[in-house]
Amino acid sequence: GIRKLAGRRPHLRHCLPPLLLFRPVAVIAAHPDSTPEERQWGAPVLDDLREACHEPYLELSERDRINCENLALEIAKWAMRETAEGQPRAAMWAALTVLFWLDEDTEHGLLVEESYLHRAVYALTEAGNRHPDIIARYANSARKAAKRLAKVLARIELFPTAAAHPIREAA
Repeated sequence: GIRKLAGRRPHLRHCLPPLLLFRPVAVIAAHPDSTPEERQWGAPVLDDLREACHEPYLELSERDRINCENLALEIAKWAMRETAEGQPRAAMWAALTVLFWLDEDTEHGLLVEESYLHRAVYALTEAGNRHPDIIARYANSARKAAKRLAKVLARIELFPTAAAHPIREAA
């Protein structure tokens, strides 16, 4: 799968963050302990993440889009398995790991202001601010995991450095 990566790095770079966030956010939003307000909040975030996943492929042919999406899904699953070091992890841990990684990654320009991903990350950050006790439970481990995630993605040269990106203005 990695050889297929060569011509699709730009597409994969922009698809991977929302893809890494989608499943944990869906699990958190659908959790039995979630309040109706939290479930209602989850739907627009998931919509933004879904759009952010598809956005990089708009100019590709149907065949190339499907191949690229499948490869991105493979990479996302592999990256999170590697990052979790074989341990079962909570959805909150996974979401925080990706958010901390995005916060640290200023080099690759992933959080373009007012993009679908930016809106989703902002909403997730706001939601986390309302539950500092839950965030505190996972924060230390997720921060360490964010560094591992950066190394895992650098290993396949998808994100060559562990540096990060400021929020940029949309062109």
